[in-house]
Amino acid sequence: MKLHVVNLTSGCALLACAASALAQPATPGYPERVLQWTVQEGETCADISTALYGDPRHTDLVERYNALSCSESKPIAAGTTLVLPDKVTTLPTASLKSMAPSVRARPAGGSWQPASPGMPLYRNDNVNTLDRARADIRFVDRTRVVLAEHTLVVIFGTAAQTRVSRTDPAAVQLDEGEVEAGLAALAGRSVGIAVQGGARVDAASRDTVVRKKPARTTVSVFDGAAKVQSAGTTVDVPENNGSSFQPSRPPTPPRPLPPPASWAPGSPGGVRLAVDSHATIDASWGPVDRAVAYRIEVAVDPEFHDLVAREEVPATVRSFRGDRLPPGVYHLRVRAIDDEDYLGLSTSTLTFTIVGCRVDGGAPRSPSGGVWKLHPYAVVSFDAAKNVELSVDGRPFGPLPARIDLSTLAPTSLAFRPGGAADAVSYRIDYERVDARIALDGCRGGTPCKAIVTLSGSGDIDTQARIGPRLMYAAAGRTLQVPLFSTGPGAFAGTLQEPPAGTITVVDRLGRVLGRLDESAAPRSTSIASTTPARGPHLGVEAPMLALSTMTSALWWSPAPAPAFHLGGTGTHTTAGYGAQAHMHGVANLGRVSLDALIPTPPMADAIAADSAGWMGARVRMTDGAHDDLAVGTMLRVGLPLAADGPPARLETGVAAGKTYGTFGWLANLGFRDRFEAGPRRAPAPSSQAFLLAGVTWDLTPAIRTWALIDSSLLRVRDDSLARGGVAAGIEAGTTWFGSLGVRGSGWEQAGGLLSAQIAVGTRVW
Repeated sequence: MKLHVVNLTSGCALLACAASALAQPATPGYPERVLQWTVQEGETCADISTALYGDPRHTDLVERYNALSCSESKPIAAGTTLVLPDKVTTLPTASLKSMAPSVRARPAGGSWQPASPGMPLYRNDNVNTLDRARADIRFVDRTRVVLAEHTLVVIFGTAAQTRVSRTDPAAVQLDEGEVEAGLAALAGRSVGIAVQGGARVDAASRDTVVRKKPARTTVSVFDGAAKVQSAGTTVDVPENNGSSFQPSRPPTPPRPLPPPASWAPGSPGGVRLAVDSHATIDASWGPVDRAVAYRIEVAVDPEFHDLVAREEVPATVRSFRGDRLPPGVYHLRVRAIDDEDYLGLSTSTLTFTIVGCRVDGGAPRSPSGGVWKLHPYAVVSFDAAKNVELSVDGRPFGPLPARIDLSTLAPTSLAFRPGGAADAVSYRIDYERVDARIALDGCRGGTPCKAIVTLSGSGDIDTQARIGPRLMYAAAGRTLQVPLFSTGPGAFAGTLQEPPAGTITVVDRLGRVLGRLDESAAPRSTSIASTTPARGPHLGVEAPMLALSTMTSALWWSPAPAPAFHLGGTGTHTTAGYGAQAHMHGVANLGRVSLDALIPTPPMADAIAADSAGWMGARVRMTDGAHDDLAVGTMLRVGLPLAADGPPARLETGVAAGKTYGTFGWLANLGFRDRFEAGPRRAPAPSSQAFLLAGVTWDLTPAIRTWALIDSSLLRVRDDSLARGGVAAGIEAGTTWFGSLGVRGSGWEQAGGLLSAQIAVGTRVW
C-alpha cells in the first residue's frame, strides 16, 4: 500500500497529514481536499476504505471520483491510481454551476421553486429550463451536463451513488429538451444519459449533445465516442457522427454530422471599441446543405462552458449581431441543424476583444463602417487591456497606450489587433472641422483695433487649454502675434496695435491654421466703438507679489495694464513666527490713464511689520507701441494710513518700461518714495526709499503665464542707509477669471520675511 497526498510534502505521517488537511483548502478542480492512492496487489475497495477511513462501509467514497464499481468486492487492478476524499464527507450529487434566468428546480416529492447558482442537487431532484434559459450542472465526479432551454431532467448521479437504487445508472434522465454532456477527463469513463422511454446514451466524450423531441431523439458526438441503446439494440457512434432513435425502436446507424459553415468574407474577430461602455460584435456565414436552422453561441471562455447567448435562427438568417456588450473577451461559433434534427459541427471560433474607451472632447461616437469620427482636439483614453496592440498610420504594432492626444499625434488611421495576431481591425479617422471666423472693429486711420474671433466646431472642448487660439498678422513689414482671450463659448477677442496689412490668420497652440481673412475684405463689427482705447502689450501680471513689509511693499506694475480686480492673501515666516495679511487690488483704464487702488487688512500677527496703508494712484502710458514694441509709462501713488497705529502717509512716483518677444516679456520699475511727517504712534517706515523691480514673464499657453522677479531697495532709516531685497516667482492662469500663486524669499526678515507665499483670485477685462 502506498499513499500520495496531493499538494503536501512527502514523508508526512498519515495521521499528521490528515490533521493538517482539516485546515487546508479544497484541491483545485475538486469540491474538497483529495488524496492520490496507488493500489497494491490484491487490494479491494473495502481494504482501502478500512485503511483510510477506518471502516469498510465507506466504499462509496472510493467510487466518488473513480470509474470503478465496488459492489462485487473484487480486487482492483494493481498500480491503479485512485483519487479519494482525504476524510469522510457527504456531498450533494451535483450543483448548479451557472445558469441563466427562468430555471427552476424541484426536490424529490417537493414543489417547483426558482433555482440559483451554486444550488445543491440531490438524487431524484428535477431541473427545468424555461424560455431562453440554460443551466450548467456539475456532478461531484466532475461530469458536466448543460441544459438548453425547455429541458426537463431528473438527477440520478454517478454510478456509485445510484448502484443500489438502479440497475441502469445514469447521471440524468432526459424527459424533454436538450442536454450537452461531457467529462472532465475520459480515463476510461463515460457519462450516462437515460432518455424517457427506456433508451440510454453512454458517452465517453467531452462533448456529446442529446436532443429529445416527441417523435425522435438525436445524438451528436463531437468528441470521443458514444454508445446509443434503444429497443435492445446498441450502436457505437464515433466522433463527428450521430445517431437517432424513435420510441421503442432501435437506433439508426451512425452518419456524419452536418459540416461546419464557413465565415463570410469581412467577418473577422479581433478588437472592438466600447466608446459608451458597450460595443457590438457581428458576423455572417455561408449556407450549409440541408440546414433548416443555425445555432449561434457566444461565450466568455473558448470551451463555450460559460455562455452569454445561445440562439437558434431559421436557415434564411445567416448573420448575427450582438449589441451592448461590456468590455471583455467573447467567443462566437455557429452550428447547422439539418432536416433530421442533427446538430452539426461548429465553425471555427471567432474571438472578439472589446476594449473600454473614453473620448474626452466632442461627441462620444463609436466607430462605424470602418470610420471613427472624432474631434481633432479630443483625448482618447483606453482601459487596461492585456494582449492588445495598436498601429498608428500603418506603423509597426506596439502595446495599446493608456491615452492618445489627437491634437498632437493627429493620426489618420488606427489599427487594433490581439497581440501577435495576423489580422487587425482598422479605422479611418474622420475629424470634425474646427474653423475660425474673424471680424475687425475700427482698423482704420492707424489706431489700434479689436479682432473678434468665433470658433465653429469647438463643441465641449476646453478651447483655451486644448486649442489655444492666437491671431497673427503683418504690419509695417513685421509679423505680429496677438493673444486671444475668451469672451464666451467659442468667442475670443484680441487687440491689434497696428492696422493689419494683408492676411490675418488664426492658429492654434501648435501653429496649425484655423482661419484666414484678407484685411481688405474684413467684415467690420459695429458692436464696439472704433475709439476703443488701445491697451498695448500685455506686461507683468495682474496680481503682483506683495511683500509684507513697510520697507519693500512696492508693487510690480505695468504701464499698459488690463482692467482687473483681485483678492489676495499673503503668508510669511520669520524667526519670530508666522504672519499673514489679505488685500484687495483693482485697476481701471481711462484711455492712456489707468487708476489703481490697493487696500490691505491689518497684519494678522505681531511677528511681521506689514504695510497696512491704503495706496491709490494713477499710471500714464507714454507710448503707443504695438504688441512687441517698447512700452513706457509713469506712475504717481499716495499711501494713506488706515489705522491710528499704521505707517505714516507716503508719496511714491516712478517709471516703468517693458517689451514682449512672442511668448516672452520683460518689465522693469524704477521708483522713489518719500515719507510725510511721522507721528509718535505711527508704525515705523523709512524716511525715503529708492527701489528697482525687474522681472520676466513666459506664456506657457495664452491662458497660463509664469513670472520671476527681483526686487531691491535702498532705504533711509534714521541716519542709516540700508539695502534690502528679495527674489520671487509664480504663475498666473486664466482669462476672464484668473488665479495666481507666488512665492518670495529674502535674506532679511524686515524685508517681508525669510519665506512668503501669496495666492489670489480675480477677474480681468480685455
